Parts: sequence; C-alpha cells; structure tokens
Amino acid sequence: MVRRDETRQRMLDSALALLRERGANGVTLDAVLAHSGAPRGSIYHHFPGGKQQLADEVGTERSLLVLC
Repeated sequence: MVRRDETRQRMLDSALALLRERGANGVTLDAVLAHSGAPRGSIYHHFPGGKQQLADEVGTERSLLVLC
C-alpha cells in the first residue's frame, strides 16, 4: 500500500520533471496525475490550493535543489 506522503512526493517529483521537460505552460494537473500515477482526487487532498499550491511547492523544492 502506498503511503500518503509517497503519493504527494510522487506528484511533486512528476510536476518538477514535467516542468523541466515541457516548460511551465506545458504542465497540466492531468499530466502530473498521469505521470505520477496518483488518483485524480488526490491532487486537491494533498494540494488544497490546486495548481497554484502545487506550482508554489515545486518552485520551493526546485530552489532547494539549486542550493544543494
């Protein structure tokens, strides 16, 4: 069974990978869900603010990667 934290992290990782591959305009919630294999309802469970919250958190994670 997949833990909630793992699903959330998979969505963040997928969003970051798609952002690198397609650019900001090429990333949709559907693409993130398909890439991560997460169920549709999980996006708003983990990111109640929707696409904006996901984008903000991906941006934060991306900044941390640059600093490391």
